[in-house]
Amino acid sequence: MPRLTERRRAAVDAAMREGLFEAAVAVIAQHGSAGLTIERLAIAARVAKGTVYNYFRSKRGLLQFVHQRAYEPINGQMHEIAASSQTARGKLEAMARMYFEHVNQERELFDFLLNDASVLGQLKSEQASLQAQVIGVLKGILEQGIASGEFRALDVKRVAEMILGAIRQLAECELAGSEPRSAEEIVEVLVPVFLQGIQKGH
Repeated sequence: MPRLTERRRAAVDAAMREGLFEAAVAVIAQHGSAGLTIERLAIAARVAKGTVYNYFRSKRGLLQFVHQRAYEPINGQMHEIAASSQTARGKLEAMARMYFEHVNQERELFDFLLNDASVLGQLKSEQASLQAQVIGVLKGILEQGIASGEFRALDVKRVAEMILGAIRQLAECELAGSEPRSAEEIVEVLVPVFLQGIQKGH
């Protein structure tokens, strides 16, 4: 019975966190960073302020939660792609496609995460940790490409940083545009242009 109670408690906690995340996304879309307050979040989630404070003691804690929750599915899919049997080029294409699909689905949220001053100022360590994870995965894919003969010998860390920078910059441009392109359209432009510089000649 105690185990069942613990499972129920965990399920309730997970449902509450998901509800708070969805409410936070709605508040961000309507009011931006300045409007993302504990009180407004409680109203959007239809819970008491005290309930929200049980999860977040500060604005920074709330921002950390939104950041982590937004990138969790991206991180999971990124590692699945890296562990797949695809070619190195196929993995790079799949990762870029997956990322831009998420960006297109939650444009207001990712505009907030990529451009808002409060996120950039208060979540530097979280951003750095995420960047290090992505660069590590990209390095592994580039090393695979070099070993298989797809890519020429290169500084994998530098190139991984360049790929990540290009993807982030392109995401910011897409979010600023009034007519968003599909993830497939973006990948069709990004990957061939970028890979021309690292593919091994035949």
